[in-house]
Amino acid sequence: MDQINYGYSTKNITIPQRSEYIKTLIEKTESFIKRLRWKAYFYLNSDRSPPGKENYGFKSRKCPPQIKELSAFENDLLELISHVKFKNVKCAFHDQLDRDSTSIKNSDKLVIPADKTTNFYNLSLDLYNKLLVDNITATYKATDNNVVNEINRDAKCLATKLDLADRIDIPAKKEAYITLKDHKPNFVAKPKCRLINPAKSELGKISKVILDKCNSKLLAVTKIQQWKNTMAVVSWFSNLANKSTISFTCFDIVDFYPSITEDLLSQALNFALLNDAISE
Repeated sequence: MDQINYGYSTKNITIPQRSEYIKTLIEKTESFIKRLRWKAYFYLNSDRSPPGKENYGFKSRKCPPQIKELSAFENDLLELISHVKFKNVKCAFHDQLDRDSTSIKNSDKLVIPADKTTNFYNLSLDLYNKLLVDNITATYKATDNNVVNEINRDAKCLATKLDLADRIDIPAKKEAYITLKDHKPNFVAKPKCRLINPAKSELGKISKVILDKCNSKLLAVTKIQQWKNTMAVVSWFSNLANKSTISFTCFDIVDFYPSITEDLLSQALNFALLNDAISE
């Protein structure tokens, strides 16, 4: 397991092929025109606007009608794409990105990111698969397609009940993967990993919206201090007086999500119900 640090943000991207750039530009332009048409349609037909309903952030799949007032603008906008010109650019940084990208593609090892640092690690396929399987079997158990189909049927019923069936896709099968917790003690001898499961139902968005509303009501009633991001914590800490007289407790919750059992969730919902944060 060899450590790698590229010395720059991995959010940087290499200069794409011209055909790839044009393809992406067309897709983004069409997406912009579609959103513009919807805005114009509801502005020009405010009296025909459908009654508002909660869509929980899911976008409509319907195509907007063509707006004659936008036709000239749309044609000019699309015409700009055909006049895009390219030039060869020499840049030491992008040359380095290309070399690193080529090195990764040609390597017989996998490049795995660390969980909370900018480090990467070269792992053999066998070692990666072993770590992946160990982390999966520690939390999940094997099942069959019947269980998956049953979950999808239940999700369909909920989506239909909320009138969102035309906006939500069936969850796609996605491979789980891991990142390496190299900030943990004794990492080299006993690597710790974070398991990422991207195969999640889109109904989770609905749950999040509902729970966020319940949580806001609960915080207003109980006056409990809660932060959702680092900036909120920094702002709270900056406003504290007499910091030298205050003590803090630092702790780490191991396997946070797997520890949320059905019984624990029921207790949390009952607590919210007692404080009038949710309705029955």
